[in-house]
Amino acid sequence: MGHVIHVTAVWRRGPDLVTIAINEHSPASPTDSAILDAARARADVIVTTGRNVRMEPDLCHAPSADRLARLGKSAAPRTVILSRSGVDPEHPIFRSGDVQIVAPEGGLRAVVTRLRDDGETVLVEAGPTTVGALYEAPGLVDELQLSIFEGHLDARAVGPTLAREADLRAVFSGPAAQRCLEPSGAWTFETLRPHQPPS
Repeated sequence: MGHVIHVTAVWRRGPDLVTIAINEHSPASPTDSAILDAARARADVIVTTGRNVRMEPDLCHAPSADRLARLGKSAAPRTVILSRSGVDPEHPIFRSGDVQIVAPEGGLRAVVTRLRDDGETVLVEAGPTTVGALYEAPGLVDELQLSIFEGHLDARAVGPTLAREADLRAVFSGPAAQRCLEPSGAWTFETLRPHQPPS
């Protein structure tokens, strides 16, 4: 059985955890970037969407060579892009290594289930509307790396809602959170796993 990882940066708005949009108005976090790089290095395959790729013109999934070497890996993870309309072939993501574009037949959940059943470690990089399917019962996420920005968030960096925080914590838990003051403000970092591991 494989392992499914989801890494996301969020901000509290009332009872909700809302995602932080990736743009020039979003707070930067070296720690969050390092967490994402580490998850990419651990993954056998990264699953994303054509929309994500189009929204991030500089996106490249290749983890740092040092991090790969520490894990005994010589190659970057494969990338699977779910898209019916395709992606610009000049996009830097195609310099990440083995990249495959597939039609999302059955949606993200079907693709991730197939990879996980094949014993793959899967990192999912997709927006909350898409990735929400992995949290529907029975959940598929084995590990949630949650970066919470505690400062004031520019309205232009507010993304869609990930979940109500109470609902998320009813399903996931983890060790004590790590708090860090960075140039952009205060952040909290958590590694969460479901109380009942996905079967």
